[in-house]
Amino acid sequence: MDSSDNFEIIGVLMLRSKDKEALRAFRGKKLHLRELKRADKRRISGRMLSLLRDGWKESHALCIITHVKEVRSNIRRQVKKYIPSSKLENTIRKAVFSILLEEVKRRIGAESFELDIDKEITLLAKAYSPEIKYVVGGISHLADIIAWSNLRRRDELRTRFKGAITEIIIRDRLKEDIKRILKIS
Repeated sequence: MDSSDNFEIIGVLMLRSKDKEALRAFRGKKLHLRELKRADKRRISGRMLSLLRDGWKESHALCIITHVKEVRSNIRRQVKKYIPSSKLENTIRKAVFSILLEEVKRRIGAESFELDIDKEITLLAKAYSPEIKYVVGGISHLADIIAWSNLRRRDELRTRFKGAITEIIIRDRLKEDIKRILKIS
């Protein structure tokens, strides 16, 4: 799992454990697209999207669109009483991670799985539950390609790379979960 644009877009790459083991070679190599030249970003992104589109190793890529900025401002406008920013942010993180886990569980059909997440996503995981098991780093940088591709290549995802990434917009679910947690009607 990796995020772009302050949790607005979260990339998720789901692999079977034996395929994940084959990719451990990538573990030591940090690949963050923001550090590369534009041409390299597009080349790497295009290769990954082509592999995913063609059914590479029975993998599945999700792009979770949260609209977290919009949800945050809507909640602030709806609430009559003051909510401390830290409480609202923690609630948002819990709700986002809960929805993320729900989507992953539903798609892989298993209750237990290993998460490789980037440093940003650890904020979500810790807010959700301190007991959740995850590896920081690992092959999470491959999910960075998914998040970046959705942020920067959206038109091509609908044409040239159609089917490579499943896009899920969680804005309404996120808003309802936050309202439920904060007991807002």
